[in-house]
Amino acid sequence: MTETRTEPRMETTTLDAGPFAPSRRRVARSGLRRKPPARAGVPVSSQHGQPEIIAVIEARRGAWSAPDLAELLGCSGKHIYALAKSGRMPHLRIDGMIRFDPGATAQWLRERFIAA
Repeated sequence: MTETRTEPRMETTTLDAGPFAPSRRRVARSGLRRKPPARAGVPVSSQHGQPEIIAVIEARRGAWSAPDLAELLGCSGKHIYALAKSGRMPHLRIDGMIRFDPGATAQWLRERFIAA
């Protein structure tokens, strides 16, 4: 008789295991494990008392895409698209794409800037 050996099965558990827990592959592909952008401590330029982020936006020569602008502002791309769709944020629609003019976006941010 031949003896068949079976390796002991190692069980792995995760904290969020359940029917709706994302697989490792899905989490890696979706970018959920990325470090969130820093929000606190936005540098303020001493010249005008406004965040340097406005200067960064104005310095751009081309139009901003929603994901690029979201990363800079520290929010999600969905939030930027929602602001544009509702008409609360100035944007350009170019053949189905949504882009943001640096000058208009900087002015929009200046109007909403609250000095601490």
